[in-house]
Amino acid sequence: MIALQTNPSLPVTAPDTGLFTGLYRWLGQLGATPTRVSDGTNAATEAPTIQIRQRTTLWVSQPYGCHVECTEGTLWLTFDGEQQDLILERGESHTCTKKSRLAIHAIAAGTVRLS
Repeated sequence: MIALQTNPSLPVTAPDTGLFTGLYRWLGQLGATPTRVSDGTNAATEAPTIQIRQRTTLWVSQPYGCHVECTEGTLWLTFDGEQQDLILERGESHTCTKKSRLAIHAIAAGTVRLS
């Protein structure tokens, strides 16, 4: 289960199966535009690709084991309580080894794929 939120006081969890049905609608209301990965694979196993507007933050409340891939733009990743942050450019990725909440901030409008 991947838990996403744009505001730490509004937790949202979405199951890995069923492809984030309500999550897409919710993210659209918050300014992030989710899109499907169109690589011809089975829809039940596709990772969500989410477009994030510049200066918008997406929160992942349970990031441990989550793979974060920047497919467009520039993303700033920071974990609660950690001193070192990460900057991801197009084509770069990071697999989360921390259990603390993760903020994914779009420095420039970007697209992130979570799996």
